[in-house]
Amino acid sequence: MLRWRFDAIEFHDEKASIYASYLPRGVYEYVYTIRPSFAGEYQVIPPTAHEMNFPEVYARGAGRLFRITEG
Repeated sequence: MLRWRFDAIEFHDEKASIYASYLPRGVYEYVYTIRPSFAGEYQVIPPTAHEMNFPEVYARGAGRLFRITEG
């Protein structure tokens, strides 16, 4: 079984950045937990992916509305 990992993962206030020097073929889902501070509606930034040396290789996902309720 081949084990593979991302080279670096960075969490920022407004985004998470994930880096890989090699990305095997397939579909990827990255799941993480957030701790909201304020109730409200927030626009989720669409995910994007691109190759550093070949910017014409590019992908973009869908954004959405994210609701945080009190309680």
